[in-house]
Order: sequence, then structure tokens, then C-alpha cells
Amino acid sequence: VYTRSEIQRLLDATARFDKPQFHIAPATFRTLLLVLYGAGLRIGEALALTLADVDLEAAVLTVRDSKFYKTRLVPLGPDLLAAVRAYAAGRRARRWPQGAAAAFFVDRSGARLLVNTVRRAFGRLRTCAGVLRTDGARYQPRLHDFRHTIAVHRLTAWYRAGADVQRLLPHLA
Repeated sequence: VYTRSEIQRLLDATARFDKPQFHIAPATFRTLLLVLYGAGLRIGEALALTLADVDLEAAVLTVRDSKFYKTRLVPLGPDLLAAVRAYAAGRRARRWPQGAAAAFFVDRSGARLLVNTVRRAFGRLRTCAGVLRTDGARYQPRLHDFRHTIAVHRLTAWYRAGADVQRLLPHLA
């Protein structure tokens, strides 16, 4: 589970990817991480999003054929919606593919991002941000850990607010 400080360091470090040799533009990388954390998506789900799946008017993502082949709607909060809108505007300005079936998250050439490309870039990003495990653990922090982090952060916030967590659990799902 990432701390809020680690998440901020990772987001800040995306600005260092503003070099042609990196396949992922900083705005794309930052927005992707925000979607993973803010919407709790799996990396494969985020990379499978098309322009048709991102409804900026309704502030909803349609995640199709996810785990167990289910489709679900994921609402976007105001801050995450603003970030996704800004990325979408930048994406249009670059004249990347705009058809309904076009990938939402694309590399510098406008092609759909691949999971392995993002994982390799995330390894470099972690190093730049100093988000590394030094406790001898077998694995370093992963992209999937954003999904666990949002769940833990949300539950913690509800407990601190004195909310009825059992009643709110379906909202987390």
C-alpha cells in the first residue's frame, strides 16, 4: 500500500519523462496513475479503455469485460474528472486517433499503450521517485498496488470520519 507521500512523489516524477526516448508522455503517465489510484482500475482495464468508454459529461468510465468478463461503470470524482478532461483535451490537440474505438491511453505515436511498456516505465519511475522497498522483500511496488491503496485509503477515511463502513462497502466495490 502506497503512502500519500509516495503517490505524490510518483506523480511528480512523471514530469521527468519528458524526453523522446520514453514511449509514454508525462501527461499520459500522470493521468494513467491517477486513474489507477482514483478509480481503482487494474492496469489492463485502464489500457483497454477506448474513447467511447470515457464519458466526460456523465463523469463515468465504462470498464468492459474485466475480471470474470463483467462490465461495470466507475464514477469519477471532480478532481479525477478534471485530470481526465485535461488529458483528453491534450490528446485531441495532438491529433491522436479520435474514433470511438480508439484507445484512450496512447504512447507518443498515438498507438495503444502496452502493459509491458507501462510496467517497464513504472520501474524507472519508481526509481526516480525513490519509491522502493528496502526491507528485503521479494517484490518491488507494482502498478496493481494502486488498486489496493485506494481501498485502504478509502476505508481508513471512512473509519476516521465515523462513517458506517459496513453500509458503505458496496460503494467501494
